Amino acid sequence: MKMLIGEMAKKTGVTVRTLQYYDSIGLLKPAEVSESGYRYYDEHSLKELRRILHYKELGFPLRELCAVDMPSSKLLARRRRLEEERSRIERLIGRVDGELSRAAAVSPWFDKICRDYNYSGFAYCRGSDDEYFAAWGCADFENDIGFTPRCRFPLGWVTTQLTAYCVLLFAEKALISLDSAVSEHFPETGGADGVTVRDLLNMTSDVQIDKLYEEWNEQYTAFSDLTWEATEYRTLQRTYTPCDIIEKITFGNKREFCVNMANYDILRLILEKSANLPFADILEEYICKPLRMLDTTFSGNSDTVAYSGAKRVEGEFPNEVVTTAEDLAKFYAAILDGGLLPLKKYLREIPEGGFGCGWYCVDGVLTHNSDFGGFALETELRSEDGRIWINLRNRLPVPDNGDRIMYYDVKNCGDGYVKLETWETDSGAEFGVYSIKVFDRAANELYAADNNGKYFIEIKNTGEKRQAAEFAEKYFYEFDLKDILGEKFRTDVTYLRQHRTNLLQIGEK
Repeated sequence: MKMLIGEMAKKTGVTVRTLQYYDSIGLLKPAEVSESGYRYYDEHSLKELRRILHYKELGFPLRELCAVDMPSSKLLARRRRLEEERSRIERLIGRVDGELSRAAAVSPWFDKICRDYNYSGFAYCRGSDDEYFAAWGCADFENDIGFTPRCRFPLGWVTTQLTAYCVLLFAEKALISLDSAVSEHFPETGGADGVTVRDLLNMTSDVQIDKLYEEWNEQYTAFSDLTWEATEYRTLQRTYTPCDIIEKITFGNKREFCVNMANYDILRLILEKSANLPFADILEEYICKPLRMLDTTFSGNSDTVAYSGAKRVEGEFPNEVVTTAEDLAKFYAAILDGGLLPLKKYLREIPEGGFGCGWYCVDGVLTHNSDFGGFALETELRSEDGRIWINLRNRLPVPDNGDRIMYYDVKNCGDGYVKLETWETDSGAEFGVYSIKVFDRAANELYAADNNGKYFIEIKNTGEKRQAAEFAEKYFYEFDLKDILGEKFRTDVTYLRQHRTNLLQIGEK
């Protein structure tokens, strides 16, 4: 098969000018040149050009590419140079990670709040013209390990986003139909005839897993001192085989949204059956490899330690996606940039004001949070401006003594009087505000009072959920800021006040 120079260039991704240059230096001659000067290439030329491009990518100069086969001595020398370069790059990455793991001085107030709340976690943001990674606290306090963009952590509920994306990729390749009934994939499942794959994506399948819950709850007593999302209990749930799950679920007739992770368990089983591969391999082949998400796996160890109460939650997370901020950002960028699937097709499967594909959608903004095994993860995508937001917390953000600290702006207090009130409360809530402080915008403390250890405000809400302003007068405390600050008081300044609160009970018993 003969090809003109333009066809050869298009087939291999090089320019016509590059082929002309290779001809001029004798590196790659055309198979034939017509009387009118047209260059023709054949299959042998194509094979030779690919050899040249291969060694060129490895860093060999053109003058060394004339030989048909590269001597092993030169390949070994090149490998040593690449190893040296890799070592240098890894050292530089380590230095950059070291800078990123330092506490970020975003503002005096943010630093103060992080200290007061014992905050530990990181935030990654990509905007239309900016990108940053900031971290506070440690990924592992006991071993003094700071956060970096490559610290691995479990996704928990946010695993739904990767599962859904694999389903949509399968649908794009006609391996799965979103309108196919679950009964087509698992005929043995009760009530599945009217339930579609799309219902699973939107959590509108009315899946019933009472039998499984009964079995799990019987074994839950071993973990009764931990939160429901604790790793041990989640691991217990995942010890059930796919057959166990399919045999013990049924579907009802409602097609209303209801959060139930069994929807996505079934989706993973459908993926595995369609591809005849375990989900870990599907994730690797369809998402991780194409996007070079090198630190993402289905099941694996976490570098980040969570603190659920007084317990460390660490180690392996079986049957959960474990990833990094760097990899998750690559995945979100691929969604917004249409890297693997056109963005319009993706957004079409996420109902406005509802849930779909692992996202809640409100006014075009996609969000989903996860609270799993001590880790709290917040994610957000905005297709309008390409914004990506990832925030992970691995420690409960309150002081160690169980107090709560709240901050309020003090504006428009021309006469100096400030009415202190508390926030929205649930029925059954019981707490008291026992210290008050006032700060300027630079976080300088201007006033402090603790009322001799007594509460300024004591609240016990025995009614419905409501604002504290709706309670009786005894739930307010007024003080004269003008008298407290004297000559320092300014009517045009916005102050901040801090309430330190002791919670006796939150919500109904």
